[in-house]
Amino acid sequence: MFTQFRKTHLIQITLVIALALIVAACRPAQAVPIETPAPSITETPKTALIDQEFTLKRGEELSIAGESLTIRFDGVREDTRCPKTVMCEIAGWATIYVQAHKSGSDVADIKLVLSPEMDANRATYEGYLIQFVRLDPYPQTPEEKSAGREYHATFVVSLSVVFQK
Repeated sequence: MFTQFRKTHLIQITLVIALALIVAACRPAQAVPIETPAPSITETPKTALIDQEFTLKRGEELSIAGESLTIRFDGVREDTRCPKTVMCEIAGWATIYVQAHKSGSDVADIKLVLSPEMDANRATYEGYLIQFVRLDPYPQTPEEKSAGREYHATFVVSLSVVFQK
């Protein structure tokens, strides 16, 4: 009888361990983000001149020649612009985020909004005026306004009026 108890107990323990292994094996893998993270701001950037228009893709960065300023286009937060083939009461807007960094200063996360109804397409940072000029591609039809588009943002960086030489 004691041997029968041991066999039953051993079978129960084996079943519990097997069940635990099955549950662990069925656990879903970590979710992988659809969008890859934007590259680090420390990568070697392209360059542009002060007051020169330049275009960046998401995650791309650029340094201003002769200045210790780097700008990175982090991506589009929202794009509600009215497609060209549609008549809309409101033109809509595009909201993007950029990072600005000047040597010796903290990195700034900047929100810029391109809209005919708002004047939020520019921001100042450490004596510079960063202006959001255009976001391409512009939606042609409502179907084109989908996530995952390969956006290109155009900017101009100037010396802020207060700090101009």
